[in-house]
Amino acid sequence: QLPKQWSVLSHLQELSVCNCYVCGQLPVGWSALANLRILEVAGEFQLSGQLPVQWSALAKLQDLPLPGHELSGPLPEQWSALTHLSKLDLSWNRLSGQLPEQWSALSQLHELHLGGNELSGALPEQWSALSSLQTLEVRQNSLQGHLPYQWSVLVQLQLLDLSWNSNLLGQLPE
Repeated sequence: QLPKQWSVLSHLQELSVCNCYVCGQLPVGWSALANLRILEVAGEFQLSGQLPVQWSALAKLQDLPLPGHELSGPLPEQWSALTHLSKLDLSWNRLSGQLPEQWSALSQLHELHLGGNELSGALPEQWSALSSLQTLEVRQNSLQGHLPYQWSVLVQLQLLDLSWNSNLLGQLPE
């Protein structure tokens, strides 16, 4: 398991736990890692449970790759406080619920990978405020509704993958 006792490592800036066999849940207490910029947990693991709402306190967090686990539950609205976040990869988990409108506050976000989950609901019009966004990958979910014409202001966008969301409707915006 990821040790909850590591929450006392107040000067820790980067933590990479890759290609190790780790299981269990993401420690809520790690929200005390105030200087953490990069947290990478990838490889031979099976992390489970929900994304800790309390991690919204990780104000310096820039890079959070957590792909291919068994993480479940909703995307925390409170993570909109992670205003230094540049890359977030939560693809290939079991996350559900809607895409939080509040994440439109993530003004430094360049890459967002949410494919292969169980997300539903509409594409938030408010995400048109994500002016730094270059990659948005939400394929293979259950998203529905219309393609937001407001997203036409996302001029930095280089990759937009909406494939395999069979309930997305409408015309491509001009």
